[in-house]
Amino acid sequence: EWNELLEQLAVEHPRPAQIVELRVFGGLLVEEVAEVLGLGATTVKADWRFARAWLQQKQELGGARATVRGCFRVEALVALSVPSS
Repeated sequence: EWNELLEQLAVEHPRPAQIVELRVFGGLLVEEVAEVLGLGATTVKADWRFARAWLQQKQELGGARATVRGCFRVEALVALSVPSS
């Protein structure tokens, strides 16, 4: 399940998990996340890429079909290409 994957990410890698939450659920752009967290945009982009890859790997290893809000698969998050600005 999506929540379990996100919780696991938060335990193992808190900052990337926070970035996922802000981008996916908060709808923030990279620059907005950077401002909120006091980070550089490059750091946010790197953590965003890491989190997407981590989530994809965990989903594939678990064979789960995680969903966000019942309709959004992790594959969609991984494939998501949100403009950086």
